[in-house]
Amino acid sequence: MTLPVRDKRIVRYDPMLPSTGLFGSVGNGNRPKLDVKCAFGGVVWRLRGPDRLGIPEQTLLLVLLELAEEQYGQAQQKIDDWAPIETALYREPDAHPLTAFHRQGPPALATLCVSYAELAQRCGRTAEGGSAAKQIRRELMRMSEVTIWAVMGNQEFSSRLLHWRLGDGHGAQVILNARLTEILIGRQYSPVSLQERLDLKSDIARALHCALSVRIRQKKTMCFKLDTLAPYVWCEPDVADATVRRRRQQLRAALCELDGLRGWSVRTRSGEPLERADSVRICRKATTPGGPGPALSQRKPTVQQLPKPVAKPGDKKPQTIADVSSLFA
Repeated sequence: MTLPVRDKRIVRYDPMLPSTGLFGSVGNGNRPKLDVKCAFGGVVWRLRGPDRLGIPEQTLLLVLLELAEEQYGQAQQKIDDWAPIETALYREPDAHPLTAFHRQGPPALATLCVSYAELAQRCGRTAEGGSAAKQIRRELMRMSEVTIWAVMGNQEFSSRLLHWRLGDGHGAQVILNARLTEILIGRQYSPVSLQERLDLKSDIARALHCALSVRIRQKKTMCFKLDTLAPYVWCEPDVADATVRRRRQQLRAALCELDGLRGWSVRTRSGEPLERADSVRICRKATTPGGPGPALSQRKPTVQQLPKPVAKPGDKKPQTIADVSSLFA
């Protein structure tokens, strides 16, 4: 299977997500429950679920966003009835709680169809066959159990992060919520390179890469203390001193990985080796000309307002898409 030619596999990522602590390094034991809150864009967001999501789930979400942008409504053209999976997004499906935030009617929702084998390949995983499919289904289940509550003034809505069901040939049919869909078609976004992410070996380096991609614009530099970077990876604020010291060492190793990417440079502020640094200066270099590829307005639409027929090019012009990296440090 050949992946589409896309420079660095740039994905439009929701800049709100790194502020929530939705994804983090969770280890191999029992996962803590997810119950996090943040204020972003004039909205108070609360995310709840039975399990906190790990870094592999974050990789899978990035791949789903990549696929949703590529398919442009082809999924709806192949499948007649998306209504049940759309309804499953909402806690109160008959009320369409998202409508209060979308005065022009029910929000658009992006859909996609994909095999487990392709998901595993795009995520850079070596496992094949039934074990790979089982792991991906488990991660899809965890993400579909996340409920997002949003409060803006006296308005409130709730929605799942996404929902999915088994597709033909034992693949997956996935529907993204309105927030993720709007990131793809016009709302503010931050570019995250999937290719760079997969070149990193550790989950800690991948978590840092995503968070820093949101916070640092291309050709810009920011300085961080190690203890400031730690919450980008781990969500427990109070840990033993021995754990703090171990995590600092893990962060130093992850920063060395990041420095090995062509698009990034990591230097210490006082000139000592990275292996002993307490604070660092991180530069995000310019990507290869061409960036994330053609704007959505130059392609067939990816999303529709379900269950209406598939939109055609020119039916509705997307809003201007803006890179908002580094505005949310």
